[in-house]
Formats: sequence, C-alpha cells, structure tokens
Amino acid sequence: MQVKRLKEISKISLGYSFRVKIEHKNNGNMLVVSAKDIKDNFIISNSDHLTKISHPIYEDRLVKKDDILLSNRGYFKAGVFSLEKNTIAASSVYILRIKKDVVLPEYLVIWINSKKGQNEINKNTTGTMIKTILKSELENIKIEIPIMEKQEKIIELNKIKIELKDKLKKKEQIFENIFQGTLSKTINK
Repeated sequence: MQVKRLKEISKISLGYSFRVKIEHKNNGNMLVVSAKDIKDNFIISNSDHLTKISHPIYEDRLVKKDDILLSNRGYFKAGVFSLEKNTIAASSVYILRIKKDVVLPEYLVIWINSKKGQNEINKNTTGTMIKTILKSELENIKIEIPIMEKQEKIIELNKIKIELKDKLKKKEQIFENIFQGTLSKTINK
C-alpha cells in the first residue's frame, strides 16, 4: 500500500465563483453542479437535478468525466462526475482531477467519504460553526492507496453496499405504507 499526498495524485481547483445568483434557464448552454448535487451513491450521473444556465464556456472551468467533486465546507462529501455535458462546478466544491494511473476516481471518493478519510479532512479544517477546508490543507492530506486489484474490489463492494441500502430503503417505505394504512383503518373503524 502506498501513501501519497492528494496534490501528488490530483490537480485541485476551486469551482467557479458566480457574481450573480444562479438561476435556471431552459435554453441554457451549460449545467452547474454544486455540493448539494453530490448524492449518497457518490456518483453524479444524472443531469435532471442540475441547474441549467446561459454562460460563456471557459474550457479550463469545465468539469470533465471522472473528475472528483468535493464539498469544501460542512460535511466533506465527494462524488465522481460521470456526465459528458458542458458543466461548470460552483465554488461550493473543489474539483480533483486525477494526474496518474495510481488511483481510480471511484476508490478515491470511497476513501474520502470513509470515516478515515473524513477524519483526515477534519483534522485540517478551519471554522467553528461551519467547518471549511482550505485548498492548501486539502493538498497535503495523506491518502492510502492499495494496488489496483484491491481498489477494484473495494469499488465492487461499495456498489453492493449501495444496492443493499437502496433495497432496504424501499422495504422501509413499504413497511411504513403498510403501517400507515393499518393505523388509518384501525382508527376509522
């Protein structure tokens, strides 16, 4: 297992700071992704919930497929961007672009979102009420990187975990619906 600083394996940049409020435009030419768009499965693969805007396209500001988006304040959740559409990241996230074939983006996201990864990040935060991580601190976080085969196994295990969590949520909803229906019928007798 290797241990590398985040800046050794990725280029880190802050999302774009818009000067005005971001408002949805049906005929917009690009999408905006922000920290709120990083969901529990840690993959940003659906553009339906992203805001569409009209904005000049700055190639150096576009998010690319397999970039990692990491919220820079509050809970530091990361997700892999898997869309191939003109998308710009808002300033609520850092963009991590993997430099080398040492780490798979999905593995890095799993590591960042793990308890160990979150502990590493939280050791380097500032702020009392809302925690923030500065780019200079983020760059120096040490990442544990196993060999590729182990990274792939970890990714597969994570996919299974997500599938099981989704099934459990559906079962919980079914049980809740049954309970509410039974309760309603019992009260109304």
